[in-house]
Amino acid sequence: MAKDLQELNDSLVQHCDTDVEAFLHSIDQSVMSSRRVFHQFEREHIEDIQEDDWNRIQNQVIQRDTRDCPICLTPLWSSSLGSEAARSPQPQGRRTVLLSCSHIFHQICLEAFEGFCMDFRPTCPLCRSTYHKRLV
Repeated sequence: MAKDLQELNDSLVQHCDTDVEAFLHSIDQSVMSSRRVFHQFEREHIEDIQEDDWNRIQNQVIQRDTRDCPICLTPLWSSSLGSEAARSPQPQGRRTVLLSCSHIFHQICLEAFEGFCMDFRPTCPLCRSTYHKRLV
């Protein structure tokens, strides 16, 4: 991985004396290459989350007392979260998704957001970290 990054850096330095369009094109190519390297790293080093970790993440959400979906700003609902929002009727089709970064959204809202993501692996709308997700 270090070799790939060094090659990208060397390529950028070589193009500094050329015209601006070629330089910007080189930067674009380097950014795409860097993303591929980082995505490969994530795939190889990010493990699936264990049940204990999901329980810890869910407890963080409960302590934070998140009541509304940060995307659509309407109430969340999940009986497993035990929040006050859980006592109100759940809107049809509004299942709740817990992310490994401890943020929570309506499933359809998150899926709509993921549809707009240009990255290979979507990032959290709030903290921009890559995530695993689980229905709650």
